[in-house]
Amino acid sequence: MENALKFETNPYHNFVCKERKHLELSGVKNVERFDEHEFILETALGFMVVKGSELSLNKLDTEHGDVIIKGNIDAIEYTSSQRNKESMFTRLFK
Repeated sequence: MENALKFETNPYHNFVCKERKHLELSGVKNVERFDEHEFILETALGFMVVKGSELSLNKLDTEHGDVIIKGNIDAIEYTSSQRNKESMFTRLFK
């Protein structure tokens, strides 16, 4: 499942990961793409990639930029916007 969601947010960003199964994010500006294995999000402090299995979007508050992701979280990584776009294009043409 691939989706792109854009919304406004305040200029702050935080995340809390609980037992590697519940991730609460604030300051999300845009959900670029997501599926059950990976979420790519634009935050107030740059792009974030969340990797794992059985990932699902459980909350999306576009007014405040809050997101909750549930599933088996294996990695959380910040990336530059250019690196993120390159990897997305690479995936499209594989």
